[in-house]
Amino acid sequence: MVLRFLFSTSYLINTLAIDNQVIGAIELLTTVRAEAKTVIANLKRRANIKAIYIISGDNEIPTKKLAQELGIEHYFAETLPEQKADIIEQLQQEGHFICYIGDGINDSIALKKSQVSISLRGASTIATDTAQIVLMDNGLKHLESVFELADDFNANMNTTFAIMLIPTLTPIITELNYLHLIIIRDPRAVVASLIPFILNAKRDEDTFSL
Repeated sequence: MVLRFLFSTSYLINTLAIDNQVIGAIELLTTVRAEAKTVIANLKRRANIKAIYIISGDNEIPTKKLAQELGIEHYFAETLPEQKADIIEQLQQEGHFICYIGDGINDSIALKKSQVSISLRGASTIATDTAQIVLMDNGLKHLESVFELADDFNANMNTTFAIMLIPTLTPIITELNYLHLIIIRDPRAVVASLIPFILNAKRDEDTFSL
């Protein structure tokens, strides 16, 4: 009866037996990293992060407790490695862009499946080899920096794109302003001036179609 209660409420139970008689049990609990609550709270405040999930191979009850402790609304429990990848694919099909963080052997398939994959130094070799990003401080405190770097990179790309686009758009804007002035002065002149271009375009189209 006691063991049944422990199995239903604990993370992992190792039973001890002598001569096929259970004499005791050892309860193993998952230790939450000290920085985890703060990191997750800060991530939830970011506008571009719509949801955070726990995908765990642990039992339902401890996984639910962990999610509640960390303030995470969504969780999956008792998932096998291939099921983790299936969950990632399902979320992607629903239109989500997935950033997966994992450090175990069982996370390798899900890490490979995700658009962005992050692991930690000291994690299983297959996890660090599969992940695109490895946090080298053995913790999660620099996880926010990854998203900040992504924001800065995106801002720089937008600025660069704008700088490259402005010289291209300037002649077009100038021509549109000139065309606007012509239309105001004499619409018939505009129609007449466009006819050669229309004919040339039609001739080019006929040539291309041949």
